[in-house]
Amino acid sequence: MTGLGRNIAVIHVLRRISLFAFLAMLLWSCGDNDFGERVESDEFLLEQNGFFVVNEGNYTHSNGSVSFYSFDSSKVYQHVFFHENERPIGDVPYHLSFVDTLCLITVNNSAKIEVTGKSTFRSLSAIQTGSSPRKTLVISPQKAYVSDLYSDSLTVINPQEGTVTKRVFLGRSSEDMVLSGSKLFVANWSMYAHPETENNKVMVLDAFSDKVVDSLEVVKEPNSMVLDKNGDLWVLSSGGFMNETMPALQRINTETAEVVETFYFTEQESSPDNLVINQSGDTLYFLNRGVLAMSITSGQLPQQPVIEEDGRMFYSLGLAHGHLIVSDAADYQQRGMVYLYNKSFDLTDAFRAGIIPGQFVAVKP
Repeated sequence: MTGLGRNIAVIHVLRRISLFAFLAMLLWSCGDNDFGERVESDEFLLEQNGFFVVNEGNYTHSNGSVSFYSFDSSKVYQHVFFHENERPIGDVPYHLSFVDTLCLITVNNSAKIEVTGKSTFRSLSAIQTGSSPRKTLVISPQKAYVSDLYSDSLTVINPQEGTVTKRVFLGRSSEDMVLSGSKLFVANWSMYAHPETENNKVMVLDAFSDKVVDSLEVVKEPNSMVLDKNGDLWVLSSGGFMNETMPALQRINTETAEVVETFYFTEQESSPDNLVINQSGDTLYFLNRGVLAMSITSGQLPQQPVIEEDGRMFYSLGLAHGHLIVSDAADYQQRGMVYLYNKSFDLTDAFRAGIIPGQFVAVKP
């Protein structure tokens, strides 16, 4: 979510405000400490084990940024794009992906994809997608899909040429995307720009012909999807912006495009999101008043979080080099915190990133 989508999300998160636990209070009491050395240099980041943080910033303020955390040195590199290009990246950076020697960064409210060098972050071009780009899914150096909050179509771009090559009509907005073989699964998360359509669909496209070949109904407002080791697709749905229906986690057979299992949450107002899966493809993690973990063979949803929220505003979840990474958006105005947990769910490090730390992207030399 970005722009208006992020403002919508704030309403969900504000339901969970409480007093900070001791650890959170201790970290925040350190003021503007980066919790890791702040580095402004030309070091080659991709030669290090680490991960990027896409800090979304505030809608219309163009104060988003990109940070990098190195596992090798525990250093935190802030404002990676700005230091290389001497300008802000734009209004609400949201999603980062790599293709060949390039980096693609969707900048939601600037309606563009910033294309940079993968090793330098030097800007090479800006693909003007129009509307409100969300995520990219790379097919090849010459082809990537771009989902969109406002548009009723997917955008197809050529990253190497920096051009839009096609629009693929869906009739509804698009958010998360997962590729399984030649099938592209696209979640219809929001109905804000298309109130005439119910936001409870996952569309299925042929990634070669760019044609819609199927669709299936899921629980309202699917926000994130992952593939497991068996090739099944898991879809997490919040139940709607106004908590209209019960949230659910659903397992889908990608061959038949049919829902084969549905796990309903017990509280309609819980709004779970940020579904991710471990490297071996057998354990799911997501946010729901804390971080929850679930085996893909489990017959029920987890009852207790493996990481307590403890009054923090958990906003984004990711995995990198065996660590669970979770961000705390704080009050959505000051710089947020990023916490690192090991496989035993012990806190191993924490640092302050930019405003509203969102997506995490792991890199390994």
